[in-house]
Amino acid sequence: MDITALIVTGGKSSRFGSDKSLAILDGKTLLEQIVDSLPEKWPIVIVGPEFSHSRRSLRFTREEPIGGGPVSAVAAGLSCVETEFVAVIATDMPFAGQVIEDLADRGIHADGAIPVDSEGFRQSLCAIYRVDSLESALKSLPQLHSNSMRNVIAVLDLEEVTLEAEFASNLLDIDTLDDLNRAQSKERYVEKWLEEVRKALGVSIDIDTDSILNVARDAAHAVERKAAPMTTFLLGYAVAQGGDISSLVEKISLLAKKWPAAE
Repeated sequence: MDITALIVTGGKSSRFGSDKSLAILDGKTLLEQIVDSLPEKWPIVIVGPEFSHSRRSLRFTREEPIGGGPVSAVAAGLSCVETEFVAVIATDMPFAGQVIEDLADRGIHADGAIPVDSEGFRQSLCAIYRVDSLESALKSLPQLHSNSMRNVIAVLDLEEVTLEAEFASNLLDIDTLDDLNRAQSKERYVEKWLEEVRKALGVSIDIDTDSILNVARDAAHAVERKAAPMTTFLLGYAVAQGGDISSLVEKISLLAKKWPAAE
């Protein structure tokens, strides 16, 4: 799918008490969490202050005036998008990448696809839109500044994807410090699982989580989803035979980038 990720970082963060995009979760800012969760092949546009990233080339822009709200931010970001589809993601949703990938894998019909949580809420800032449809919707509004995304999606024909309760937890948005603590608990939940797996297998080894996830992501998107677990298995086997994980990850990443699309 020809898609760009558009991350909006605006918002006053009044309930949180400081800039939410810079809040730390599992050693990374919320913004870095989102960037790292997205497929390598997707261009990324960020509406907000610039920063450097070790692995990704990012494009930045700002809404005018700054602080004009999410609709203004989306409109500003769209001016930098050159793909058919755009995934709009709020910076305070660190796990949104998993939902966006699921929507993309389903295929996009009509004007886009939007997730619906167990309470029936449509999350407009974690959705995929057809760019020309979104542009038309924005042009239909009397003003962009301080407008609501509810008014944007009201004029779009969006496919609603209802998420099961467990997967819908990835829609967690960080509005307060309590929300951040809940997100930390979600991360620790995975760590506890991995620790139990180590015990069950009788192994004691530190896991380079980022590298392994990057390999799985590259395989899933350059080939297809079922290639991810088998590729990470082969990576582990190679490491067990004495291979250096950094160089092996680089080899797989390069191979994935060159891999032809399925016919």
